[in-house]
Amino acid sequence: MADKRSEATALGPGNLRERMLGGGLWVAGTQVVVQSAQFAITAVLAHLLLPSDYGLFGMCVVVTGLSAALNELGLTSAIVQTKDLNRPAEVSAFWVCMALSALIYAGIYMFAPVVATLFDAPQIIRLIRILAIALPVNAAATVAYGLLARRLDFKNQGLVEISRTTVYGLTAIPCAIAGMGVWSLIAGEIAGTTARAASIILLARWRPAFIFRPRAIKNLFKFGFNVTGAGFSMAARDNVDRFIIGRWLGAATLGGYSLALRLITAPQKRISMMIMGRVTFAGFSRIQDDRERIRAIYCRVIKLTALITFPALAWLAGAARPFIAVMFGANWLFIVTPVQILCVAGAFYSIFTPVRSVILGTGRAAWEFALLFFSFLLVALAVAVGARFGLLGIAVAFSLQAAVSYLIYQTVGHRIIKLEPRKFYPNLAVPVGVAAAVGVTTAAAAALAAPRYGAGAALALSLLVGGIVYLVALKVTGVAEVDLVANYLKGKGRQLFDQLKSKRSIVNGKGPEA
Repeated sequence: MADKRSEATALGPGNLRERMLGGGLWVAGTQVVVQSAQFAITAVLAHLLLPSDYGLFGMCVVVTGLSAALNELGLTSAIVQTKDLNRPAEVSAFWVCMALSALIYAGIYMFAPVVATLFDAPQIIRLIRILAIALPVNAAATVAYGLLARRLDFKNQGLVEISRTTVYGLTAIPCAIAGMGVWSLIAGEIAGTTARAASIILLARWRPAFIFRPRAIKNLFKFGFNVTGAGFSMAARDNVDRFIIGRWLGAATLGGYSLALRLITAPQKRISMMIMGRVTFAGFSRIQDDRERIRAIYCRVIKLTALITFPALAWLAGAARPFIAVMFGANWLFIVTPVQILCVAGAFYSIFTPVRSVILGTGRAAWEFALLFFSFLLVALAVAVGARFGLLGIAVAFSLQAAVSYLIYQTVGHRIIKLEPRKFYPNLAVPVGVAAAVGVTTAAAAALAAPRYGAGAALALSLLVGGIVYLVALKVTGVAEVDLVANYLKGKGRQLFDQLKSKRSIVNGKGPEA
């Protein structure tokens, strides 16, 4: 009882807000590092590799992406969401994950030739078989990662991502320079995944044991199976477009689409999903019965997320041509217009994650499964229709389905927490206005500078203008959430300064100041 009382105290309104805000800012800091490093790595690799190399890799990801959704059986989310967790359940879940990953890998190895036939690309047989090694490696860290998330240990989660990205770059770039082509992407992925798993196991300080008790994991799998269904639907949604494009339009077009999609989903994956998703899902799970607190936190998270992602995507749309020309080279200019259109989809996807956190955090995993399956059907239909008009048609159709999918998700999530539209939509007014200002001024700057001074100068000017407009807009609008973050950082800075000052006094033999 004492433990439960102390946990309840620790999760009081002030403490939970402090932990979620602090966790979000820590993950944000590490994700700035990770995103910057990943972008630099991608830019270097894009100059060294061909669109067809990325296309072949994308074909392989269709298989491994779908398999990864089944690989952990939703246990990471189940470990975070469950109220009661014990050692036998953790260890039993570990052995189930390892056995399942071995079976999945065997299935992929056998059916790789079938997949190659579907894509009419026999060279991907070996690629798929090697890339699939990442599945059992990831499975070994599933339980340990779930425990890190359950503890709200955002610092170590950030360190895990840094280690993965660092090892990926240090492996993929030398391989690309050596002329290994698509194999450089495969090698980087395997090395990065191994580094991630090793980091998780070391930082979580969790080790398995020879224990297996089926009853102990009953509740975990009851939730986890629904999450698995949702995860598989999400993986199917995220890969059905690659399958259709690779099958109908070939590796080069798929490579261009993959890079375009990576650019517009970077804000979603690194800012929304990795930062807000981790923090809000864990936080909502701990206060899942307190709808009023969830509503308040959710609205602030949506506003903060949109304040970052909407202007970033607006800037990308405005500066797409000089940005792609400078960063990726002339071979990739054919994706400029698709990227600009896909920025609309990126904006909707960036605010998907908080809604999903509401649905999963309140225990509606079955609803999440149904919604994601419907979303998968929408993506499949949209891309199949759009593919008839090439990459441009796919970009338009994909953006339309993103809007429809989000509105459906939003309706369900808001009903769960009883959030009225009149109290929600004002949270998006400022982000949309800031994004419009950034997008228009950035496009004007790039259009004026490019003809006379070239792509490099146009990119530099658009960065300068977009950054100034963004900062001025935030200052003028006076967003309370920005002030909240700033005040938190100031408080932490003073606290760190006081600690350093106290330590210096002790080292000098004066003792801590009174």
